[in-house]
Amino acid sequence: MTDWLHAEYRDFDGVPRAMLCTSARGCYFFLSRFDATRGAHSDAYEVYRIPPPSDSEVCQSWFGLETRAQERLPDIPVSDFPFDAVARRFLAYDSIAPVLGERIAMSNQTPDCLRRQFQIAWKLAKYHLDGLTTEECLWRPAERGLHVVKDADGRWCGEWPEHEGYELGPPSIAWLTWHVGLWWSMTLDHSFGPGTLGRKDVTWPGSADAARRWIAELSGQWQRRVGELSADELQSSARTRWPFTDRPFADVVAWVNIELTKNAAEIGYARFLYGARK
Repeated sequence: MTDWLHAEYRDFDGVPRAMLCTSARGCYFFLSRFDATRGAHSDAYEVYRIPPPSDSEVCQSWFGLETRAQERLPDIPVSDFPFDAVARRFLAYDSIAPVLGERIAMSNQTPDCLRRQFQIAWKLAKYHLDGLTTEECLWRPAERGLHVVKDADGRWCGEWPEHEGYELGPPSIAWLTWHVGLWWSMTLDHSFGPGTLGRKDVTWPGSADAARRWIAELSGQWQRRVGELSADELQSSARTRWPFTDRPFADVVAWVNIELTKNAAEIGYARFLYGARK
């Protein structure tokens, strides 16, 4: 039987709702959050592999401890955790040791999974960007909709909506390609750079050819930088600074995949409308 080298809990409500457990493999933080809307704790533990805290840190508040995670593992049902709720003591963890091992193996597959998703998204984006003309970019699908406008200095600036209601109308392809360049530039700068880039610093380059080159350059930079990260770095929140924080960086990479797919589909749909306008 295999016992934890050290284990303690807090917030007992039928079962522990927060636990710090150390094994020969590492230190784990198990967290069953309270859901105010349900008025009850979650039926599953969020599982984080974290750097072993010092004795003084263990005595302090555990709030936000998950933000220090080296790796986020899939959840484990509360009922599966070996704990004697009557005696309030930890049991040998043999029953979940294989499960933790399997989940670690799954997490190590995350980089390849995200890379394959990106390849699909990028293939779709390239399909709709190839052959795109400036005339298509500047065409307005409807009387109103987000577009790019020249400022007094001759720079093409993307309009910014105050809401996301359908009454805004469909955006132009120029705006969509500017938007891709905006969020990708912001993500790169905040994840791998000084984090000073703002929306007004990013302008549309003025033509379909320039927009295509711009997006391709951003794609190349992104693939290189993300490709250099280890599985542990993807599970860490150290680089997660925009468009959200306090989550594994893998969530940012997944968000980029989704955002690219969405904008690529919007560009493609606008091209279909342009092609069928007569």
